[in-house]
Amino acid sequence: MWHNPCPPLLSDEQDLWDVMKGVETRPLFGPHSKQVKAFVHKQKLVRAKIILHLSTSQLPHTCVEDGDPEAIWENLAHIHQS
Repeated sequence: MWHNPCPPLLSDEQDLWDVMKGVETRPLFGPHSKQVKAFVHKQKLVRAKIILHLSTSQLPHTCVEDGDPEAIWENLAHIHQS
């Protein structure tokens, strides 16, 4: 059965939860803008939190285009809810 570990992982970090769920999206500024760099940093933090809480057997399911944490989460959910 699929167990949703992310709310406890990100419960104190609403901005990271918003990035993972797609509520906060990439800003429409240049790739070197402060806003985009901050968003990419948040994505990296979320991706790391997800991956570090998985067993080794689950790691292949984290390989998604652009390493998008929302896509990683959706992929894991799809696999475990099937």
